[in-house]
Amino acid sequence: MISFTNYLLFCFRATNQHGLHSPFVFDLYQTCFRKSRWKRIKKYPWTPSHFSQLDAHFKELLLAYFSKYSASSTSYQIFFKSHITAPECVEKKPHSICVYSGIHNYRRQWEELTLGESIRLDFYFWGIVFFKTDQQPQRFLLRIL
Repeated sequence: MISFTNYLLFCFRATNQHGLHSPFVFDLYQTCFRKSRWKRIKKYPWTPSHFSQLDAHFKELLLAYFSKYSASSTSYQIFFKSHITAPECVEKKPHSICVYSGIHNYRRQWEELTLGESIRLDFYFWGIVFFKTDQQPQRFLLRIL
């Protein structure tokens, strides 16, 4: 069940592209989530059917964004997880990415799972963890809806 109060508190603490000081995260945010196509289809996923539509589109945008890196020397390996798992179950290879759906239902587990990792992006409904060896640990709370 989605708590509207928790979501409003998250939105109050979260930022948009103006609060991003990492060029890598800024480019990801601008390319994937500031596009007009995302803005046209976005709905607040208060029902399971809305969430499943947005979840599929969220994953599609990420795959399209990281496919441009497949030809370069830095290729990313993306793991999509539909639930929070124990930290030892996550592939922590350099340049790997774990995308979690539905973290709004498992906030405490999300915080424990991602403690101390390279880059953590929290979109309230989705969470992304980047394992980058050349980056200091950072946490971003981002609004996209």
